[in-house]
Amino acid sequence: MQKVIMLPPMPGVKSCVFVNRLVAYHEIFTPLGGQHKKKHAKQVMSILWYKGISGRSAADVTSAFIKAISTTAEDAKDIVIWCDNCSAQNKNWNLFTSITRYINSNAGVLPHTVTFKYLETGHTFLSADSFHGLVENNMRRRKNVFNFHDFVTVVQPCGGAPKTVEMHYHDFVVGQTCQRRKNCKDTIP
Repeated sequence: MQKVIMLPPMPGVKSCVFVNRLVAYHEIFTPLGGQHKKKHAKQVMSILWYKGISGRSAADVTSAFIKAISTTAEDAKDIVIWCDNCSAQNKNWNLFTSITRYINSNAGVLPHTVTFKYLETGHTFLSADSFHGLVENNMRRRKNVFNFHDFVTVVQPCGGAPKTVEMHYHDFVVGQTCQRRKNCKDTIP
């Protein structure tokens, strides 16, 4: 996930430090190894939402994964997702159980398998990193990025016209995870 994007960007303006701004989130799904730059490569997918719709909890990031999988399920039956080693976003029970529940549901066209693979810690370079750089360069070139719609128009021309998917409130799943809670006894120090 790209760093939290505050809209409108106000670099070097200390008088606006305590002003509420729109917080935008940008989850990117890219092919491995810079294949998004090739002519006939798979397309980059940008999942976009803002804090007024939902936040960036584990359930929200899981909803972005489900949206990406459901969008690409028509094209592929076996999906492999390479993730970095961010334990908060990509290695959690909420993600695994929600994806399992989604795959086992009868919700239209579904892939047969979804495989998560993780790159080695400390030696990761994902093509999403270069795509983040393209988005940030476009934001610098276009000086007036005031709202979420402006941010979407900044993301769309990056990297050979990525597939831009805006999340809506009904796209976010709120469900029970299948993880066990640890039984803790109240201990008083």
